[in-house]
Amino acid sequence: MVATFRKAVRHPIRAASEAGFLIASAAGQRDYVPFIVLAHARTGSNMLLSMLRSHPRLYVQGEVFAQVEPDVIHATVVRTFRRRLPRRVAAAGCKVFYYHPLRDRSGVLWRELDALPDLHVVHLRRRNILRTVVSREIAAQRDEWLQTRPQEAVPAELKQVSMSAEQIRAGVERIQRLESEAVDRFSTRPLLEVSYEELVSSPTDEFGRITAFLGVSAADPKGTTLRQNPEPLSLLLVNYDELKDVFGGTPIEAWLDS
Repeated sequence: MVATFRKAVRHPIRAASEAGFLIASAAGQRDYVPFIVLAHARTGSNMLLSMLRSHPRLYVQGEVFAQVEPDVIHATVVRTFRRRLPRRVAAAGCKVFYYHPLRDRSGVLWRELDALPDLHVVHLRRRNILRTVVSREIAAQRDEWLQTRPQEAVPAELKQVSMSAEQIRAGVERIQRLESEAVDRFSTRPLLEVSYEELVSSPTDEFGRITAFLGVSAADPKGTTLRQNPEPLSLLLVNYDELKDVFGGTPIEAWLDS
């Protein structure tokens, strides 16, 4: 209790907002559209969630199921998609990666999600899958997974990584397989395909597609995350020239240049 009080004192505005949310939820409703943002890491999911959270009629949580244990998956699904929420909320959801939960491969989560009536799926992909593979390697090596505040630019040479052709090939094939499985898994559900590239180049139009899909009014997207590795891959991959030779004439070669 003392720790909770001290935390509230340090963040009075946040505490007041959370208290107001709990009060509104207690007198709230469960008649909202449940949805998930389904994706792979390093595809812009944090950027998309930031945009969604800026909409007053959406309630969005993060990676709710990443660390959940198999025996509490059902309770977590109920708590996430069946709880009372303020009456202003028209759709509520969270982010799910293809490989969640991280410590469970039983498929329980997917069966529980499939049992949710009217579940909507926002399927976020990055067309340039190679960028996802390289970005994940950089994030893992630097242990930097999210950037929300402008910082002094990190020189590309400090972010450079060397990846073997086999690493890249395996990473691309894995993501393609996971994407295909996801589409098949939710083939009978309302599913909206969204691309990272469109979110970056046409955020208002793409966000309008998403809000329409979730049944809420259009709004200007307000995101708080920043691109971490916008440089050409020729500056991020130490062995870029070698990889160009290996993947000549393949889709991966085209991704290397974009």
